[in-house]
Amino acid sequence: MKTFDKQEYEALAGSPRQACQLLNVGNSYLYTLIGKGELETYVEGGKRMITMRSIHDRIRRLVVASKGAVAKATPNPKPRKVRRR
Repeated sequence: MKTFDKQEYEALAGSPRQACQLLNVGNSYLYTLIGKGELETYVEGGKRMITMRSIHDRIRRLVVASKGAVAKATPNPKPRKVRRR
């Protein structure tokens, strides 16, 4: 019988602290996202958990939205001449 190796499996959910680190957002903004319904959560054993699927889905939505936004390239301005004293 094969033993369970934790490193072989991706976590299905994470704590709010882990979600903040993964999304590179602060705690207040994380709870704003939860309030807007952008992240799925549940409570188990008195601890709030956030599903990794909802974290991945949010990242996918942001990537798609950023591809739709066309950034206008501005030419680099000419460097200013520096007067030496």
